[in-house]
Amino acid sequence: MIRRDITKFDIQDKKERYAVSKVREFINGNKATEGFILVLYGLRRTGKTTIMEQALNGLKEEQCAFYEVDETDSLMDIQNVIIDTKQQGVNIICFDEITKASDFITNSSMLPDVFAKEGMKIIVTGTDSLCFHFASYNELFDRTIRIQTTYIPFAEHCDVLETNDVDDYIQFGGLMRKGEPEERIVHDYLSASKYLDSAVSRNIATSIKKNPEDNSLEKLSIKEIQTIIEKMVEIYSGTFSTKNMQDKLKKVTLDFPLKLLSNLIGENITHCIISKSKDIADDFVKIINADCKISIPITVDMVETFENYLIDLDVVSAISTVNFNYRDEFGWREQKPQYEYHIIQPAIKFNHLMKGKEFFSKASYYDKLLPLEKKYLQQKLDEKIYGDMLEQIVLYDMSKALRKIEYDVLKPSFFINGEKKGEFDMLIYDKTENNYYGFEIKHTANPFVSQEKHLQNNMFFDVLEQNFGNRENVCVLYRGIPFQGSSGTYFLNVSDFLRSVNDTSNIQKSLSNLTQNLPIYDVPSDVKKNPIEVEIKRQRANLQNKSKKLIQYKSRV
Repeated sequence: MIRRDITKFDIQDKKERYAVSKVREFINGNKATEGFILVLYGLRRTGKTTIMEQALNGLKEEQCAFYEVDETDSLMDIQNVIIDTKQQGVNIICFDEITKASDFITNSSMLPDVFAKEGMKIIVTGTDSLCFHFASYNELFDRTIRIQTTYIPFAEHCDVLETNDVDDYIQFGGLMRKGEPEERIVHDYLSASKYLDSAVSRNIATSIKKNPEDNSLEKLSIKEIQTIIEKMVEIYSGTFSTKNMQDKLKKVTLDFPLKLLSNLIGENITHCIISKSKDIADDFVKIINADCKISIPITVDMVETFENYLIDLDVVSAISTVNFNYRDEFGWREQKPQYEYHIIQPAIKFNHLMKGKEFFSKASYYDKLLPLEKKYLQQKLDEKIYGDMLEQIVLYDMSKALRKIEYDVLKPSFFINGEKKGEFDMLIYDKTENNYYGFEIKHTANPFVSQEKHLQNNMFFDVLEQNFGNRENVCVLYRGIPFQGSSGTYFLNVSDFLRSVNDTSNIQKSLSNLTQNLPIYDVPSDVKKNPIEVEIKRQRANLQNKSKKLIQYKSRV
């Protein structure tokens, strides 16, 4: 175990993290004497050590001791260090990477039960975050103040890294490091895979092996556990239905309507990017058991256990969806809630998706497309990736920024006789006031009238009023300039919205601030035709004419 000099922390030029104030609150408060320790936990490179160093800035060596724990250390070693440090008059002690101690899960109760109650303010961090989860059910039950660092909200990403760009967050979000793209910790598929291996799969594997009570997974080796986690994270990030896409590409001819190319994107990628709970466990089991690296059969229960671990680690989020279905004999009925699962770490998800789309250039039928058609498909695919990721980011940011006791954040869809008629990208229900706010979330910087189509649907209003009270506002969140449409829909900048709600934790207050004195404009009714689409149609027409002339010539000959 190494003791570091707290007066020599390198925290200059580093913006202060949001969690620093919570750590200082613990240091200056009396929770320790009530039998509590402070736990900073999260994946690698999410700022645990930096937060602790920033919180200790200004303290003296006589007040605080900071130790780095090694794999060779045990809880007995830590106990002896605390006793020696306490005798020196120090009452604040920090242990960085305490989960490296092999017996942490089974012997950590003495930290809150003995030393904290004696007046020692103990702060610990750990990359093997699941160890804290296991320990909390036994040794540390209800005796920790926990601060999670894995999820880094958009607002904090912007403040710490001095940016206001949602695309920067989509590509690099979740990891606290500045620099050019190629200097970021995760900047391509290879670096994303390496980070996934070291920060997520190895984290879970080593934590499971340290937990004596996790008997359901004890037969799996560390390598097998890592393989399973990597496959699950890859699927949660988004996989593409290559076979379906290939089958569609087979049908590409000069007469193949351009619109079908766009539908091809929507039909075969949307459902793959956003995984649904009803089939995800069964799919995982089939995929994992097909891997020759796994020596024993994997069950649905085992997959669901891993799934719960990923959620506990704040690697995976489950967003609530609510479906309303109209049938002639019953009217409108709310169906059983479902959940959409996705990876919270944007950088991991983005690079898995970008890798997934590379199959286009390798597909055997892809070469039959015109060069501009290839460009068009790539453009549509990028729009889909950025659009879906932004929607998931906003939903999760809101679910974390707004208190669950006051708000529900969900995604409603509307069906008539089983056929989907529309949806809101997000609905925020104010349980205290019994009213709701509806949102569409668009990656574009250009407003147009179809973006507010569902938000202005009176039939949807009637359904929502019965379940969520009065409608307060409906808004399109996009990357453009804020204004109010003549229909009453607000078009708000998505970056401004996310930062405002993060600051206020109050949707009514944030929207009041953001919508005040906005200019009123008519929303453009027509979107300009994509120049690529126009040129593709022209090129196809020319090729069709040439083909007809060739056929006519051959028939004459």
